[in-house]
Amino acid sequence: MALKKIPLLQSLQSLLGALFASLPFSATQMTLSSVLFAAIGFYFSFQHQPLLSLLFFVIAGAVDAIDGAVARAKKQVTAQGAFIDGMTDRLVEFLFVLSFLFYPLPSFMLP
Repeated sequence: MALKKIPLLQSLQSLLGALFASLPFSATQMTLSSVLFAAIGFYFSFQHQPLLSLLFFVIAGAVDAIDGAVARAKKQVTAQGAFIDGMTDRLVEFLFVLSFLFYPLPSFMLP
């Protein structure tokens, strides 16, 4: 939320939103695709492939970062879209945190 107040990031997000607005995908479809990328990242975490897992979680975060800008560029901003975006954000975060269950703890214990 605090990052939205940085002018450079705002202009970059607007530029990316205008660029991706030309694609035939709605902002809601982009939002839902971030869940798909996070699920793929979770799968690779389950398969003990940390680099592929990280790659897909980063892609999910990037898609999530620009879906709102795409909605603004296409003039498709709705309360329902904001709700779906917030819910999918929590789901992606849940999958990211849950993916840490598949990695072993260090072999030492702290007191």
